[in-house]
Amino acid sequence: MGKTLDVTKYRSIRNRAFVSGIIVYICAGLIFAWSIFVTPLEEAFGWDRSQTSNVFTISIITMSTGCMLGSKIIKKFSSKVAISLGALSMCLGLILSSNISSIWGLYICYGVFCGLGAGLAYNATISTIQRWFPDKVGLVSGALLMCYSMGSMILSTVSSWLIVTVGWRWTFRLIGIVFGCIIALFAQFIFMPSQEQYDYIVEDTAGQAESGRKKVVVQEEPGIEVDMKGMFKRKSWWLYFTWCVLVTAVGLGGIGHAATISYEISDSLVMATFVTSMVSICNGVGRLIFGAVYDRVARRKVMRFINCIYIAAPLIICAAMLTHSVPLVILGCPLIGFAYGGTAITNSLIIRKFYGNKYYAENFGVLNFSGALSAFIGPSVVGLIQVSTGTYATVMMYFVALAVVSFVIQHFIKRA
Repeated sequence: MGKTLDVTKYRSIRNRAFVSGIIVYICAGLIFAWSIFVTPLEEAFGWDRSQTSNVFTISIITMSTGCMLGSKIIKKFSSKVAISLGALSMCLGLILSSNISSIWGLYICYGVFCGLGAGLAYNATISTIQRWFPDKVGLVSGALLMCYSMGSMILSTVSSWLIVTVGWRWTFRLIGIVFGCIIALFAQFIFMPSQEQYDYIVEDTAGQAESGRKKVVVQEEPGIEVDMKGMFKRKSWWLYFTWCVLVTAVGLGGIGHAATISYEISDSLVMATFVTSMVSICNGVGRLIFGAVYDRVARRKVMRFINCIYIAAPLIICAAMLTHSVPLVILGCPLIGFAYGGTAITNSLIIRKFYGNKYYAENFGVLNFSGALSAFIGPSVVGLIQVSTGTYATVMMYFVALAVVSFVIQHFIKRA
């Protein structure tokens, strides 16, 4: 078999893996559609906002744990195994959630099982697909992460209709079975390329650039390879980790409460669903746009822009709360989603750029644990502030404070 034919074969394999990754991410993004279930569950059981907010917090914590566990499973078994286990965990969690009768049951079923499953699928998919596309890591990562956020939009729309039609219990069951099966099926097409396959891909894309058929810039391997212990010794890691915790807290808090914020202003479930969908769309578009921008614009400039959005969006939402303006909430909530999309793509690219490819899955998994801390100072604290003050306006001022601190921190982040 000639080399040209081999390259053609590997192009087909990597494109199939990419499409499979997109489908997996769309389904795994269900974890971010939690807010659409909040009102029906509060009405059914009489729970308050601080109690239901903890569900999202727990799911983010266990998702972070799933990311770390996923890196170990990839190393010992394969990406297929990690993603398939994630599908099983999410399916089981949603089906069990349909039978809950207590808040603790919901914490365990949805919070633990769904969050853990999403984390397993998240890390295994992106760390594998990036390896197939050394020539366009930023764009491919952005596309994948866009689909991850779009999953919550799809699920929000479907869930809203199902809740009205068959009730929230059957909604959990149906989504769990369908999405779990889809993830498990397409996981079979996602696997790491061999070194030979990787070399062929690099040679092929470089050849296209030389022949003038395609303008391609093959990204070089990072100059250093740093494992987790070495990463922990670097100042750049702790500064970036802190920045990530703060901005992610704003993003998670805004996304997790988008439906309830818009519902309070509009008193309409339809409007709440629309705003949630817009947040998901902007979250996804932000990932794609920032992924492409990172290939052309300096990292520091992009991070500053993200921070500015995180400061502006809560101020807009606060104005919406004070004036009961639906147009302002339609503007403010999606802006938080857009900025959060930029944060997600920044995470995936910074770890590879600063600390290399060899330990990427492990290092990226550790970074995703920042989500656990963000969930505490984001959605959980938001629920407590809202319950104690009776308004989300004070929550928005809290978000602004976090964003300002993170803006200062990003000035000191350097690759070292």
